[in-house]
Amino acid sequence: MFCHRRALIIQPGALGDGIVTLPLGRLLLEQGGVDAVEIMGRADNLGFLAGRSVFSRVMSLEGTGLQRLFEDHDSFDVPEGDRLVDLLKPYEKIVTFLSDEAGHFERNLFYVANMTSATDVYSLQLRPDTNFGGHVSEYFLSQLAEQFFWPRMKIQGGLLAGPFWNSDSDEGVLGKYGIEGRAVILAPGSGGANKCWPLANFLEMAGRLEAEGFVPVFVLGPVEEEKWVNGEIETLTAAGKVLRGLAVGELAEILRNCAGYAGNDSGLSHLAGICEVLGVVIFGKSNWQHWRPLGNTLAVCVGQDGGWPGVDEVVKTLKPSQ
Repeated sequence: MFCHRRALIIQPGALGDGIVTLPLGRLLLEQGGVDAVEIMGRADNLGFLAGRSVFSRVMSLEGTGLQRLFEDHDSFDVPEGDRLVDLLKPYEKIVTFLSDEAGHFERNLFYVANMTSATDVYSLQLRPDTNFGGHVSEYFLSQLAEQFFWPRMKIQGGLLAGPFWNSDSDEGVLGKYGIEGRAVILAPGSGGANKCWPLANFLEMAGRLEAEGFVPVFVLGPVEEEKWVNGEIETLTAAGKVLRGLAVGELAEILRNCAGYAGNDSGLSHLAGICEVLGVVIFGKSNWQHWRPLGNTLAVCVGQDGGWPGVDEVVKTLKPSQ
């Protein structure tokens, strides 16, 4: 069916940022008066969500020309029929996480989006301050609700409850990646080194899981491929099976079919959350209340006084399916 009323979310962040935007998409779809919600961001990270989530379409930011919207608003202009006009005119509502301190981007975005039709534009902040006590998804929802166009928007209820992604589960999919048995995915990396539980702890946990009859499988992302230069990858390869260079959609397939998951505060943990795999996410100094994964299957293990939890505590919290 053709969708006459569409909303667009401009989300330039990494994998985890895109995933925690899903409740915002649900709010727009359920209460925003639109028939479809699309997202523009890093399509290599979020493409697997198209048509299987509240996002009917995922578009890449690259090559859109949106960088022009950062120009000084006082001198900014585009002719009617410009490619930016064509890009934005289908949308009745646009929510952007792209912005600049002077406000040029938001004003230029509003100007272009309203050249051919009336479009509401909302500019949201991506990072809550330390005083915010809820989840980052709730921060997005509350910002949108506070803007005067929708003063009565209801953000309570099941907006943060799953499922967020619809995909069939195929138990035989693990064989494609050479995995046999009850696999537990261990993700020892993260975008920030200060978010990484010591690698030695992951190795010890892998040994304990193997002793219990599970198959520990280490998964590395592009950050680890780029930044781990001191033998970390070689250490993991010597200890067990390591998966490298997989696309996000492939990782999702694996996570949907494994017995358990353990990882740091990372995009992969957010992916595991919407894949509904049983497991644990390990937090040190980062704010677990803000950044815990969506869904109800991943427990959170937090160290005391900003330190790391011990191996015993993490293994006890990790309860893979039998």
